[in-house]
Amino acid sequence: MANYASSKNLGNGYPTPGPQKPDIQDIMNHAYFLTEGQWKEAKENNSYDYIIIGSGFCGYAFAKRILENESEATILMIERGGFLLPTHFQNLGASYKKLVGPISETFPWSLSQSTMLEKAPYRVTQHGMLPYFGGRSFLWSAWCPQPEQRQAEKWSPELFESLTKKNNKTSYFDEALKLLHVHKSNDLPFSENLKKMGLNKNLSELRLPEYGALQDAVYKKLKDKREEFNSNNKTEAELMKVEYASLACGDGEDKGIDFNKFSTPTAILNLVDSTAFVINKDDKDDDPVIKKRKGRNNMYPNRLHIVTECIVEEISNENNKAYALLTTRGTIALNDAELILATGAMPPATLIQKSFNHKLAGNHFTAHTISAITARVKKDKFSELSKNNNLQMGAIYLPFFAKNKQQFHIQLSIIHDPDPKANKETAMRYMPDVVSTASPEQLKGSEDYIILVCAVLGELDIHNENASFNANKDTDPTTASLLRCNPSPLDKETWDDMGETAYAILDYVFDNPEYWYSDLNYYQESLVGKYSKDELEKRDKMQNSWVKKKDRTPYPHVPAMVHEGSTLPIENKNGIKHVVNLDYQLLDNDDKAVSNLFITGASLWAQSGAWNPTLTMTAMALQLADKRSAAKQKRLKSKNPEPTAVLTLIDQSKS
Repeated sequence: MANYASSKNLGNGYPTPGPQKPDIQDIMNHAYFLTEGQWKEAKENNSYDYIIIGSGFCGYAFAKRILENESEATILMIERGGFLLPTHFQNLGASYKKLVGPISETFPWSLSQSTMLEKAPYRVTQHGMLPYFGGRSFLWSAWCPQPEQRQAEKWSPELFESLTKKNNKTSYFDEALKLLHVHKSNDLPFSENLKKMGLNKNLSELRLPEYGALQDAVYKKLKDKREEFNSNNKTEAELMKVEYASLACGDGEDKGIDFNKFSTPTAILNLVDSTAFVINKDDKDDDPVIKKRKGRNNMYPNRLHIVTECIVEEISNENNKAYALLTTRGTIALNDAELILATGAMPPATLIQKSFNHKLAGNHFTAHTISAITARVKKDKFSELSKNNNLQMGAIYLPFFAKNKQQFHIQLSIIHDPDPKANKETAMRYMPDVVSTASPEQLKGSEDYIILVCAVLGELDIHNENASFNANKDTDPTTASLLRCNPSPLDKETWDDMGETAYAILDYVFDNPEYWYSDLNYYQESLVGKYSKDELEKRDKMQNSWVKKKDRTPYPHVPAMVHEGSTLPIENKNGIKHVVNLDYQLLDNDDKAVSNLFITGASLWAQSGAWNPTLTMTAMALQLADKRSAAKQKRLKSKNPEPTAVLTLIDQSKS
């Protein structure tokens, strides 16, 4: 029989050999997650203050804040998947890019036939979930713009103001920026450190990219021409502002790591390490606090427990209270724990539909549609590049209102790569958005060019009656929802304007750019029915090459959606019936709050807007944690008028 080196009685090959094929999941269970025996102990004997479903951004933010607020709080985090990566794939090397896309995704829903049969170029599908510890956090773009009030006009003013209001010189948005290690692209940690050391002029020798002269030049061109563009562009779209991109790339800045995109796996494991209970030999067994600590599984004396490969199938509830979770690894009683759903936008809606027979869950669905445009201009148009020839990058965020008042934005990545082959690994690590970036085919032959990659993301109308995520008759409770998304006339108009506006601003600001004509562009054109056979044959030969303006595609639409939301909308001024109140509590079919069930994440969106959602989600998760800690403190004070040592001081004004 095999034994483990971590065992007290078995190890070092005595009395029998250890496992000859160690499994990474088993190793992680012994090091950080619950083993089978510990999970059995948790189900049968443990009680928790909070149970969090999900290990992504919101689950991490909530757990971290609670553990800071409450010195004795205990948390169980439940994750449906196992361990895949310890950090963002960009931090690991170019080969890990193969993990991006359907190969690593699962789709816990059915897609409707009408959605699949929507005519080009408006057919959409939805990117899947990442069923692993850390969720999508290790495969995201890391762009974190903060929405302005105008961009959230359909949200509850009370909610949005509470996120932006500064208390003790910070707001929840400020704290989310800090938690995610967000920096502006003109103020990156490694760039600033190199300037202080006087090494910024030797980046090519150091084999580091420069977010500097080229980025500043493009930023200035866009900023200087913004008002002029708004007055003269034929699409009538309004460019709200021009700003350096906010990137969550400073994870490790205090450890000497220069550019490290944030993800939650390592951050959560650090929480486990940093929240171990301390029991001294002089502690008295009859002390209630010590009893609580010693009553826990002595093999795992931490305040944060994590169980993986555990799918929650149903929430048992009665009289507006959740009392148990039915999972693929058995039932766990909630006892007095508060339940936090932090699993994105779609899985919680399925769970609420199944568990509460909820009539409103999933009635609304929003997301971002995508257009993709890549252009290039000669580098000699930029005098700033005349004195150096090193790898240069930039990232600029451009939010718009379309003429129909729907929102969209351009994530503009700027790349000058004089030696793509030599710079492959470096470029992969430091790229602002490796999901939407220059391909090897685009970089080859573009050594004397600046490449401008536009990922254009636009909101879907919250009032579209043909967009929903409703329960179906699937016998698997975790996949029993049907996603339908047929873009409305308003959505199609916005989507068309997105591409036309991106073309317009590139033409307006840059001198005679060339455009990449992709195989996807040809595919869309072959389906729209507007080209003759001869025209299609001609365009077939143009696939995956640079073309002049006259030959660029009028259909840069990408048949996919990202940043899904609004399946469980929070209280709003949108005219839609909300499912969650401003305390983040689920409301049942009779509009009564479920006392111990709270929801966080993009399922709450009252409006998709056109900003990347992670920063806003994280700010809301932090606020939820403060609200729950404040409520707990209030309960304790009502029982005991004396100051309690259980909770650390919480800024009451934030809650």
